[in-house]
Amino acid sequence: MWRLLFLVASAACLPTATDWPNMAVEYFRHKGVKYVTHLSCKDAAGIKAAWRLLMNEGIRATVGLIDHGPVNITRLLYQYEASVGILVDGDCLNTRDILNNASDLMMFDHMHSWLVMNDNCSNTGFVSDTFQDLKLSVDADVVVASYCGDTYQLTDVFNFGRVQGNALETRGLGAWTSKKGLKILLQGFKYYNRWDFHNLTLRAVSVIRNGSKEFHEGMLYEPGFTVGVAAMTKISSQLLNLVKEIHNFRFNYTIVGRWIGTPERNSTKAMSNMLLWRDQDISSTSTRMLSIWLDWMDPFFPAVTELQTKFYYTISDKGIGDYENEFLTPMSPGVWWC
Repeated sequence: MWRLLFLVASAACLPTATDWPNMAVEYFRHKGVKYVTHLSCKDAAGIKAAWRLLMNEGIRATVGLIDHGPVNITRLLYQYEASVGILVDGDCLNTRDILNNASDLMMFDHMHSWLVMNDNCSNTGFVSDTFQDLKLSVDADVVVASYCGDTYQLTDVFNFGRVQGNALETRGLGAWTSKKGLKILLQGFKYYNRWDFHNLTLRAVSVIRNGSKEFHEGMLYEPGFTVGVAAMTKISSQLLNLVKEIHNFRFNYTIVGRWIGTPERNSTKAMSNMLLWRDQDISSTSTRMLSIWLDWMDPFFPAVTELQTKFYYTISDKGIGDYENEFLTPMSPGVWWC
């Protein structure tokens, strides 16, 4: 009799298939998000349970029923200047379509925190089949939660460069149990766990005006004057060289003759529109902005995948420049945080 009671009491501490709302809510609380969208095909009771727990934690929630016709994920997942949590039921019929749509819309970034539920404990095949062809990058925030009977195993999923042909990367993130709650193994800043890019080749575009020499990459960063290479191009290239050595990646350069071009797809290639079209990954130069370009370029809140801006300001330490600080905070916070 006592043995039977002990077994019953012990079993009560194990997670069940209905414990996923508690696990999901604790994960999003850990992430600090204030808005969650649940993309689901589950029964109403499970959805309401998750919704109630989220609201009790002060987290706003919406639901998209993904097996009841098309879902406008752009509207559901858009939040201005705030991270969004997305809880996805991985076994729904339309889950792959939803994830492919999000991939095309470049929603696997640091502003969207994805938690994908997997009812199969052996998650290797599920992760590979689901995420291998999606446009993940180094800033992706995607976690797969696999139900393993007595625990939910959490797997971090990202890619150093899907467009560049890099393989899918996975890391064991932690686990959740009903007794001990959420235990995160990968601690610290996310990018410290994604430090080594495994010699990934990035497509880099730079500008040389009226250059007569045959190009070699040293022209962009070697000290001294080089015909056609702007001084700020050399400064940018020298900084990028330091970064690529630290993080173990390299560049395949494309050289153009103009900084700014027009956004039409068949127009003359320039640094700006090649980044806009995603033909290139990074620019090894700098540029100036004019108001006529702001209709199609956003230097203030740039998307990493479209056009990235980095500005460095120096201010005189005499006269009007000698005011509190020798630096201005330029444009968006992301300029300094990247």
